[in-house]
Amino acid sequence: MQTRQIILFIAFCLVTPLATAAQTAPPDATFSAWVAGVEKRLTPASFSRDLRTTAKVEAFRNEVVSVQLAVRSTEPLEPFEASCSANTGGAERSFPCEQIEIRYPGFILVDETEGYVYDPLFEKPPERLPANSTQPVWLTIHVPKTAEPDVYHDTIQVRAGSQAASFDIYVRVLDFTLPDPSDGSFYLNIWQDPEAVARYAHVPLWSEEHWKLLEAYARDLVAHGQKSITTSILHDPWRTQTGNVYPSMVEWRFPGTWRLGEEGKFQFDYTVFDRYVELMMKAGVQKTIHCYSLVDGPGHSPDCDIGYRDTKTGLFRIRHTTVGDDWYGKAWAAFLPNFVRHLKEKSWLEKTYIGFDEKPQEILNGVLAVLKTSAPGLKIALAGGSSSQQSAAVGDLTIYYDDLARPAIVQRLLEKRRGVGPTTFYTACAPYSPNVFLYSPLWEARMLPWIAWRQGLAGYLRWAYETWPDGLWKQPRFRWHSGDMFFVYPGERGPISSTRWEMLRQGIQDYEVLTLLEKQLEELKKQPAKVNAGGKIEKSLREVVGSGIERDDCENIPDLGAARLKINRLLADAMGKPMTEPSPYTSNVRIQSRFSPEGFTPDGNLDKEVWRQAEWVRFAHDMSGQKSFPEAATEVASFWTANYVYFAFRCKYTTLNIYEGEDPAKERWELWNRDVAEVFINPEPERVNHYYEFEVAPNNQWIDLEIDKDKDPFNDTGWDSHFEHATRVDEMGKVWTCEMRIPVSTMNVPHINADAEWRINFYRADGPGGDSQRRFMSWSTILEGRTFHVPTRFGIIRFVKQ
Repeated sequence: MQTRQIILFIAFCLVTPLATAAQTAPPDATFSAWVAGVEKRLTPASFSRDLRTTAKVEAFRNEVVSVQLAVRSTEPLEPFEASCSANTGGAERSFPCEQIEIRYPGFILVDETEGYVYDPLFEKPPERLPANSTQPVWLTIHVPKTAEPDVYHDTIQVRAGSQAASFDIYVRVLDFTLPDPSDGSFYLNIWQDPEAVARYAHVPLWSEEHWKLLEAYARDLVAHGQKSITTSILHDPWRTQTGNVYPSMVEWRFPGTWRLGEEGKFQFDYTVFDRYVELMMKAGVQKTIHCYSLVDGPGHSPDCDIGYRDTKTGLFRIRHTTVGDDWYGKAWAAFLPNFVRHLKEKSWLEKTYIGFDEKPQEILNGVLAVLKTSAPGLKIALAGGSSSQQSAAVGDLTIYYDDLARPAIVQRLLEKRRGVGPTTFYTACAPYSPNVFLYSPLWEARMLPWIAWRQGLAGYLRWAYETWPDGLWKQPRFRWHSGDMFFVYPGERGPISSTRWEMLRQGIQDYEVLTLLEKQLEELKKQPAKVNAGGKIEKSLREVVGSGIERDDCENIPDLGAARLKINRLLADAMGKPMTEPSPYTSNVRIQSRFSPEGFTPDGNLDKEVWRQAEWVRFAHDMSGQKSFPEAATEVASFWTANYVYFAFRCKYTTLNIYEGEDPAKERWELWNRDVAEVFINPEPERVNHYYEFEVAPNNQWIDLEIDKDKDPFNDTGWDSHFEHATRVDEMGKVWTCEMRIPVSTMNVPHINADAEWRINFYRADGPGGDSQRRFMSWSTILEGRTFHVPTRFGIIRFVKQ
C-alpha cells in the first residue's frame, strides 16, 4: 500500500443504522462525512442528508477532474490525519497518490451574503475544526495521458483520534484523450496583473524574485488553458481603477522634458516586455499577445497619459494627452513604427494585438486613425466591441454577455467574421448571473464555456487573474463584487488556486469534449451511410447542451455533470464504439478456483492434496482496510467439481467466542454474534443485490441465507442450501479450520462452467465482547466499514479448468 500522510482537521460520521449486530461497526453521531458535488459552494453551515462516502466520476485521458468532500463535527476537533491510499499490489487499478492533490478550501468573508464562503484551496489543513462547522476537502485528480481505459480506485482515509473513516474514489477513464491545455481549441483570455504579484510578495517589481514567482503563475495559467499574454505598452492603461498603478512593460525614455516636435528623441526599452512574453511563451501561452493600450480604459474617457523616464534627471514624468490632440498623435507616431520593427525582429508581429477595453466608437475612430497611419500591420483586439463599426473586421473580438440574448444578431456577426479571427464573450461586474464572484454558485463557472460552445464562440475573456486589492484577505470586495478582480490568491511560492478557477477549468475541458464531438459529426456528414445516424446524434447533442445550461424556473440548478456524462456517450456513439455502462461492482480482487474431477465430504482437514495445490488468498484487516489484525489472519482457498464449489478457511484466533452446549446440526439464527467464517457468493452477478450467505462457527454451527436486498426483509431464513461443512480446532496452534461444500444447483445454477466468473466475498467475525471490541474482517474491503452486506464490493471468483 502506498500512502501519503496529510494532516487534516476533520472527522467522519458513521450514522447508517445497523443491519445485523455482528456485521456492522457502531455509529457515532458526533461526526458526519459526505461527498459533496463539485458544483456546490459550501459554507461553514453546510450539511447533507446524504452521507454516502463514495464518489464515482468519469474522465478522459489527460483530463483533470475535481471531487469535493465535506466533513462536519458537533465538537471542536484536533488533531486529525488524512492520507491517500493507492492499491499497488492487487488486481484493482489505482492512481499513484502523487496524481491526486488534496487541498482544503479556506473561508473568506463576503459582504454580499454577509457570511463566509469557501474559495481558496490551501495545501495545508486548518489548525482546527470548530464545533458545528463544515470543512470541505477538494481533490484534484490528474489523469495521465497514458492511462489505460479502466476504473481506478483510490481511497482518502481520515483519522480523528480513535475514529477512522474512508472516502472511496472511483474514476472511470474512458478511451478518449483530451489535448494538452495549451493545444486545446478553447480560447481563454484572462488578463494578468504582474504588479500585484510583486506587491503581495513584498519583492521589488521586475526583480529576480518577482520573475521566479511569475514563472509559477504562468504554469498555473497554462494548466488551466490560458491562451493570451497580457502586456502593457502605456503607463497605467486602466487609470489605477483597482487602487494600484499598472506599470508599462515598455519603458519610454526621453532626454529631459518632452517638448512637442521632439518626439524623435524618444527611446523605447523592451527588456521587461520581452522577458514577460518569453516567460509566458516558454510556459505554453503562445496564441496571442495583447498590448494595452493607446488610450486609457475602460469607459468614455479620451485620456492617454504618456509616462516616460527623464534620462537627464532620472525622474518619471507624465504628459497628459487626449485622443486627437497633437501630443497624442506625435507620441504614438514615434512609438508604433519602432514597436512594429521590434515585433518583427522577435517574430511576434502576427500574434500581437493592440487591445482596447470597452471604448465607445467616437474615441476608437481617433485611435484607429493613428494606428492606420503609423502601424497598419498591427491587429486590434476589442473587448466589449460588439457595437463597434469594426466588429466584423477586428482581429480579436470579445462581445458582451448581454449580447448573447440576441442569438440571431450574434450569428450574423459570426458569419461576417468567419476566417477573420476569434470571437469570444466576457462577463465582468455584470451580469449578476452567470458569473464567477465569490458568492456565485460553482456551476456558473463551469457553465461559461458551455455557453461559448452553444453560441459558436471561440472562448471567454475576463479581467482579471490576480488583480488583488490591498487587504484582500480581510476585504475581497473593491468597487465591484467580491471576487470580480481575481481567480487565484497570493501564495508564498506561487498562486493559491480557487474553487472557481478549478470549475472554470472543468468547463473548458467540457468544451473540448463538445468540440471533439462536433468534429466527429462533421465527418459523419461526409459519409452518406452515416448521415442519418449523425443527424440523430446531433439532435441529441443540442438537447443535452440546452438542458444542461438552461436554468429551470423552479429548481434553477443546471446539472452539468449529468450533461457531460451524456455527451461522453454521444461521442462514443459518433465514434462507432458505444460505451457499456460501468459495472456496479467496485472491487476487482480475485481468487482462482481450480477444477477437480473428484470431490469429498468435508471433515475440516486441510492437509488434502487438493488444498496444497489450491490458490490461497489472505486477509488480516478490518472490513474498511484500515486496521490490521495479524492475530486473526485468515486464509481462504477454493476448488470446484461439476456440481459443487468447495471452500477452505484457516483462521487464527486468540480466544474462541462460540455458543456453548448447542446442537450444531441445527441452523443457528444470529450466528454472526459469535466467531464465524462467512462466504457471500453471487453466481448471477447481473443481479447485484441477490446473493447467498454461508456461515460456519468453530464448533461447526451454521446458517445459510438467501439474500435479496431489494426486498424487506432482505434475508430469507426459510431457504436451505443443504451445504455441508466441518471444522477442526487446533488449540495449541490457535488456529481453527473449516471446509464447506456447496451444491450449486441450490443457488439457481445448474452447473459450473469453466472460465465463469462469479462475485464473492469472504468474512470473519472474531473475538469476545460487544461489537466495539470484536474484529469484523473482509477479504474485499468495504470502505464505509459499517456492514458486510455491500454486494458492490464483492470480488471475483474465476473457475478454471487446467
